[in-house]
Amino acid sequence: GDSILGVINLDMIAYDGNNDGKYEIHTRSVGSSLQLKDEVLDINATYNIGLNTIIKNPGSTYSDHASFWNKGYGAILLIEDNNDFHPYYHTVNDKIQHFNVPYFHKLSKLAIGTLTKLALNLNLKIEHNQIASTSTASLSGLSSSCSSTFSSFLASVF
Repeated sequence: GDSILGVINLDMIAYDGNNDGKYEIHTRSVGSSLQLKDEVLDINATYNIGLNTIIKNPGSTYSDHASFWNKGYGAILLIEDNNDFHPYYHTVNDKIQHFNVPYFHKLSKLAIGTLTKLALNLNLKIEHNQIASTSTASLSGLSSSCSSTFSSFLASVF
């Protein structure tokens, strides 16, 4: 059989017209789906990514993650807030110029951080000193009580 541990599906992750940082996690009690949701929440909180989570449980089945649920595999969908829908969705004006780049970066970091934590199979409590700024220059002052490859990687990403 397949060795699918879980799926993190990213769909429509670059539009936040009102800049409220809201995104949705669609999950269900299928396979590792609820654990995946919890890992996403942990990464968002631990690294102060700054996104505002809306949990949909049971989540919608309108994206690629649903086919994994149908086969009993854990999966989640990360997607823009449906109450702030992209006005150019599937039109000729659905172009990169309408991206909210900071929002896109945050959702990408959230997914990459979660995937990295799961890929390295680390269940670590990572503690670090809060930093005053999230600019790249301020990351050099980050100190961590955990010296694993995982925390080093995430510190460089976040």
